[in-house]
Amino acid sequence: MHRFIQGDCLTVMRDMPDNTVDIVVTSPPYNIGIAYSDYTDDKTDEQYLDWMRQVSVQLRRIVKDDGHVFLNVSNTNVKPWIA
Repeated sequence: MHRFIQGDCLTVMRDMPDNTVDIVVTSPPYNIGIAYSDYTDDKTDEQYLDWMRQVSVQLRRIVKDDGHVFLNVSNTNVKPWIA
């Protein structure tokens, strides 16, 4: 069975049981000021890294031990340290 879920990742993942996800494919915001319709992409570096830490903790919790996470993070000229 395949299921695609769209929503705020932390809200959705916090409601998911442990070790139940086979694969996660995600491309999180890069925090470089892109104008999204429902997300503010201008956190401080500290806030952004804390948010990514929270996401990572939830991913580790919900993904099965033999599961996979595909995280798309690209380099930018605005904040080249992101990648």
